[in-house]
Amino acid sequence: LGRFGIRVNAIAPDLVPTEGGKMIAPPEVHEASIQARAIKKALAPEDLVGTVVFLASNESDFITGQTILVDGGKYMH
Repeated sequence: LGRFGIRVNAIAPDLVPTEGGKMIAPPEVHEASIQARAIKKALAPEDLVGTVVFLASNESDFITGQTILVDGGKYMH
């Protein structure tokens, strides 16, 4: 879709303790996820905003076909 000026990217967050997230996994799984992160805090929906705004901006105009992990460093390579 690049030839049409369309970029396609994905954001892959870790577990988010929202009502929906709590239905996916019990509290002990959420806590284990927090402990596995470099940044030891619960992931809030607000933590995704910066990535969304960046990908929607012209600052990311040469980024496409990517999945961006927003997981507090849980899956650092």
